Amino acid sequence: MIQIPQDTLHMPINPVDSVVTAPTYDNVTPIIQWIFQQPPWVMWGGVVIGAICALIVLWWAWPRRDAGLSWIRTRSTGVKATLVGGAAVAVLVALGVGYSGFHFMETDRRFCNGCHIFVPSGQAWVLPDTGSYTLVPRLEGKHDTINCHTCHTLKPLKEAVKMFFWMSGHRDDKIPEHGKVPTTICSSCHVQGAAKETWQAIAATAGHRVHLESDSSAMQDKKECLTCHAKTAHRFQPPNETCGQSGCHKEDDIKIRLGKMSQIGDFHCGACHNFTVRVPALATTDSAAGAMTPNLDKCFACHEMKERLPDFDITKDPHSGTCGMCHNPHEQAKAGEAVKTCASAQCHADWREEPFHVGTAHKKVAQDCETCHAPHAAKVDASACEQCHEDVKAARRWGGGRRMSPPMPFDTTKALRQSAAPVRPEPGLHEPAAKVRGDGPPAPAPDPVRDSKVKGDAPPLDDPGPAPPPPGAFHAGAPPGGNPTPPWRQVRALPPLPSDTFSHDQHKKQACLTCHVVATGKGPLTFQQPRGCQICHHEAPARSTCSSCHEPRELEVKAVPVTVEVRDKPSRTRDVGFKHDLHTSPDARLKCQDCHTGRVDLPASDSVKSCQGCHVQHHEVGRDCASCHRTAVIEDAHETTVATGQHSAEAAHTRCDACHDQSRIVNLTPSRTFCLACHSTEVDHYKAKECSVCHFQATPAEWKPRLIGGRAP
Repeated sequence: MIQIPQDTLHMPINPVDSVVTAPTYDNVTPIIQWIFQQPPWVMWGGVVIGAICALIVLWWAWPRRDAGLSWIRTRSTGVKATLVGGAAVAVLVALGVGYSGFHFMETDRRFCNGCHIFVPSGQAWVLPDTGSYTLVPRLEGKHDTINCHTCHTLKPLKEAVKMFFWMSGHRDDKIPEHGKVPTTICSSCHVQGAAKETWQAIAATAGHRVHLESDSSAMQDKKECLTCHAKTAHRFQPPNETCGQSGCHKEDDIKIRLGKMSQIGDFHCGACHNFTVRVPALATTDSAAGAMTPNLDKCFACHEMKERLPDFDITKDPHSGTCGMCHNPHEQAKAGEAVKTCASAQCHADWREEPFHVGTAHKKVAQDCETCHAPHAAKVDASACEQCHEDVKAARRWGGGRRMSPPMPFDTTKALRQSAAPVRPEPGLHEPAAKVRGDGPPAPAPDPVRDSKVKGDAPPLDDPGPAPPPPGAFHAGAPPGGNPTPPWRQVRALPPLPSDTFSHDQHKKQACLTCHVVATGKGPLTFQQPRGCQICHHEAPARSTCSSCHEPRELEVKAVPVTVEVRDKPSRTRDVGFKHDLHTSPDARLKCQDCHTGRVDLPASDSVKSCQGCHVQHHEVGRDCASCHRTAVIEDAHETTVATGQHSAEAAHTRCDACHDQSRIVNLTPSRTFCLACHSTEVDHYKAKECSVCHFQATPAEWKPRLIGGRAP
């Protein structure tokens, strides 16, 4: 039967009852196959017979050489020319036959068919003879239209010697590698030829960038296309075992050790590593390698991972769902071992540079990352601090933890409570208002609000600040054993204001460290006013900044009842509300801080709470009523049931002073412009005429008196 090298063919052989004869492409291939498959004694017999025939010819011709030359000399010129021409033709024929044979062996795949049987995709061929062949998968697509030697480069002399040994009987059971395809051959078509655009797209993938641009010494002699794309002959898709072949990735390095994944036999590398993801052209090799790191989509393709992490929130993951940055199934047997890599993997090796981690209050806690940073939600939010601080508060209540300051109540406290602050001195009293520091700008004068510092890790009862100075302390003499204390060096207490309450609950979406900072790395967290609030509220935020923290329902203002008094009409009470969306629309051109000017919690100013602080009297001459009031509302307000037989239009346009201010109605003239204030849809209706001429049979001047009291013109 045919010998099938298992390293070049990875498909089952047909059973005996389904034996198929090897395909024959033409009449030449069987002859070549017959010659190559003859036993060695046939070739050696031919060599011996040929040598014997040559010796016989030489034995017969050598003694007769002189007679033959004499016969040629005695011939006529025509005979001599014929002999020379015949010899030349014989030589040319021999050269032509030799060249044709050489060209056939070098360029024609039929010569290769003498040893290689090209098997169509998905089939296995078995030839019941005693010959030795190599089954090779047949090429598909455009590759099947080119000759073998287009890609496989051979040295004729070297290959001729190999062929001689083959024919002479030196036939190994396993044929050594031959016909290697260098990368330059692939590049001639795929990089520089018609497929250039396709290659540019392929070369931009993370996997190709990492392997072709790597400066690793282990990769220098392995940057060949077929290192990965020829594990199976003529099948250029890398199979499962490609990553571990040729010594690129050692078997021990790519072995899966994590949980149940280690029990899976054939695990394709591409199941986790996104080899074909596109990366920017300017991306570094390290960035391209990072793009191949397993991410959330790859890991959550496993059903078990979805069950283990049903509430995973990618917005709280500092690694943006790139699971492979912490978890390495090739090294970790358990997922929990990823905690050890936070600092050791050079990801967070600089964790000690963060003052919070080395501060007096938190340096012991920082030894264990998971104390504050929860796996898969490592971004610390308010809830992470709250639980720990509540435990500290409970410990103090029962007599423990006295060296630690309890936290602020996590509900509502005074953000600007009693604080130590210098009193602003009068310029020229004992010290200038500002000192000059070097050549820079003058330092600002002390400000009791700007310079105040409040400890943010203790409630007011435990951190009351300095007591108010006794009466007259600012002008007291020298303290016992010391010099007089200037007024600007003394301190006073800033009494908290009712409007200065700070609600932690409204800011719970923010991380505590957004406002509370570690100033020196040795002390507790501090909250500085007004710096703390300025981070978000006092830096001229964009129009939409407030809505990024405040939900729309939080911006709703409760409607209040307003009573409208109209002369000669019964009072009307209606609920009036404030709509933020109307005031923050692009047409309004208002920013949140235009109205909210209060301190800390930014309440609306008193002038804003009254609509008249911004909106002036709108019942003016020439005012377009329909710009605010819908047409239907205007019609309903002026609709009149005419019991006297008076035309309804006339009734609706008389006695305007019954509802509107008479002093304003006197100045109105029912001209076309006046009518269009309500009837804006009729702007193109007889533009050159006055409305009253047709509708009331009177000019605007004649109809004007009817607006007051309904008097006839």
